[in-house]
Amino acid sequence: MAPQAPHTLDGMEYMKSAVYGYGTTPIPLIDDYKMIRWLQDNISGSPVILEAQEPEYRLGSRITMYTGLPTVLGWRFHQSQQRSLDPLPTFIWGRVGNVAAMYNTLDIQTAQQLLSFYNVQYIIVGGLERTDYSPAGLAKFDQMVTQHLLDVVYSDNGTRVYHVLPANRLNMAQVSNTQ
Repeated sequence: MAPQAPHTLDGMEYMKSAVYGYGTTPIPLIDDYKMIRWLQDNISGSPVILEAQEPEYRLGSRITMYTGLPTVLGWRFHQSQQRSLDPLPTFIWGRVGNVAAMYNTLDIQTAQQLLSFYNVQYIIVGGLERTDYSPAGLAKFDQMVTQHLLDVVYSDNGTRVYHVLPANRLNMAQVSNTQ
């Protein structure tokens, strides 16, 4: 991935020069590197993040792997191996669909309900998310900023981290009462 990367014990060093070949779309990893370093330096505790969910042996769960922050769904196959008795596999596939829905839906209320259901506090939009999910769905997050539902806490070269504002996290009991 980056033959010119220095030989070091820092498992992230390669990201400074690597470009991830995602089909025909090259994704420079330097942007993820800078975002991950920012997260490591600025986020405390264990807030749940939303990041791209990928098939096995791809770059999925990259933020979780380097920060230790929990995500909505890590490596799907590991989850399936560890939760093989019915109905648990159904829940895993539900999470796969819900991650895509949180990124792709144009409906802000649906996004807000899903973010609350999974207790997501930070939303990652980097090169991988921009490649995987619809531009209109991703633009919804900026609309949510203007509606004071989210804040942009990190932005560099198109990579963004949104924070779900605590006052706007839906109480799931309220959500179920409105349906």
